[in-house]
Amino acid sequence: MPINLVNFSPGTQYTNSVYLDSNLLIYCRNRNSSKYREAVTVLGNLIRQQVNLCVSNLVIDELWCVLLRGWHRAHTGNNLTVGRFKRNPAIIQNYKYLIERTTDKILHLPNIQIVASPVNKQKFVKKVMTTLFSENLTPRDGFHLGHTIANNIQGFVTSDGDFDSLNLQGYNLTVFKY
Repeated sequence: MPINLVNFSPGTQYTNSVYLDSNLLIYCRNRNSSKYREAVTVLGNLIRQQVNLCVSNLVIDELWCVLLRGWHRAHTGNNLTVGRFKRNPAIIQNYKYLIERTTDKILHLPNIQIVASPVNKQKFVKKVMTTLFSENLTPRDGFHLGHTIANNIQGFVTSDGDFDSLNLQGYNLTVFKY
């Protein structure tokens, strides 16, 4: 069934639980982003409405990777490539405090929960793969959506247009766009 697409406005009413795409948390941490104010407003509204906020380890991974690259570029003027990081993994020590502080802020958001992969991980991966192909998603987006469905989360908050025209078989999902 086609998803319900809701564009953010100040009066948006959210579902009881939402999966937070990593871009929301990334934009909330980047004051220089054109999406910063909107992302902070969306997160504030979710908290005020006492919505259950769901993320997976993949969201935290993406957040750390983006923040590490940004902090490293700001600190050194150089891009933090995979090769550079593998040659000198101790680079992460320069950002330990920032990672810990940012992660603690996320883990202390009201009603936050880190959702797990289902018990039957093989079935989960196969379902993600099927959805990946049927919905033409990138692998990471497929896993974000897979976690949403597997944990019966009815809302998905994102700025990513890749979720705008989902047609999920037998699953009712509202995508909240900002």
